[in-house]
Amino acid sequence: MNLPMNNESIVEIRVPTYRRPVMLERALRSLLLQDHIHWRAVVLDDSEGREGEEVVKRLHDERVVYQPNSSNLGRVLNINYAFRKAPFFEDTTYACVLEDDNWYDQRLLSSNVEVLNDAKARILVRNYRIIDLDEAGIETNTGREPMRDLYGDVGRRLELKERIEECFFGFGLGNLSYFWSLKSNLDLSMSGECYDVHVAETGRALAQEEDYWYEPEVHSNFTRFVCRMRTDSPAKQNQITAERLAKLSRIYFTRKLLRMLRGHTAMNLEGLLAQAIERRKSSDLKERLAESASLRFLLGSGGIYEWKQAVKTVALIALYHCQYTLQKKRSKRIC
Repeated sequence: MNLPMNNESIVEIRVPTYRRPVMLERALRSLLLQDHIHWRAVVLDDSEGREGEEVVKRLHDERVVYQPNSSNLGRVLNINYAFRKAPFFEDTTYACVLEDDNWYDQRLLSSNVEVLNDAKARILVRNYRIIDLDEAGIETNTGREPMRDLYGDVGRRLELKERIEECFFGFGLGNLSYFWSLKSNLDLSMSGECYDVHVAETGRALAQEEDYWYEPEVHSNFTRFVCRMRTDSPAKQNQITAERLAKLSRIYFTRKLLRMLRGHTAMNLEGLLAQAIERRKSSDLKERLAESASLRFLLGSGGIYEWKQAVKTVALIALYHCQYTLQKKRSKRIC
């Protein structure tokens, strides 16, 4: 793709979408309102119905290009594809991902370009606000800014060890927050993850060992569905199998986190559990550690329930590991 454009810093916005044309139009119109006009957007439509095509045509803006997927990828892989390392356009300088149900404030692009340059960083993660959407289609600004709660009110570097620890407790670095340099050849795609969208999203925080720059000022909006209006994912070969493979993916990710905790931080398992108690997330963490069959946790803190969960994990791995590995290899070819 190659459109004539000013040589000023050109931002590439990747927009994954699936059967939400009304929301997609709002997302794209938020790009038209940007005070930084040097951008290009590619709409990655994963629907066979191609509902996004008419939306793009209505905009009448050559900066927005429609690119339907040749076959249905599913939500996880379509978002991973949006985070691919290679640019979609020639001569773009920066990239970000705007899922169809979210939207930007007017100064998002200009502010991100300025902050990333001033910070002399390659990856920026910016705070965002949460908007609730209910059954009646009514949106409510919750006033919540999840990254501010985690990382504070001042822009700063987030080291890998801090990101590792935070990955045990939530999804502080959402897809909406990322803005990165294309010239740096960074891979944030999580191309090997094809089963669980939360594992892919959380894992992006660990995709690069270098510091990420955190910016607390909000210029974007994340839609949180508190209703059943959310579009269902495309049908999978078997829902039960899909759920078990997704669970296996979460188990393997917890094991990866435990290895990284030992290799990159000074915190041990006891310290992690103490922090979980302080955050009132002790039961959630213990559940994950039991499911991961962490021997150190089981020997130190495991009861009958935790040992039963570990046994179930062993059985799950025996039944589905080969299928999991095969699909994982296939998914890497997409990104």
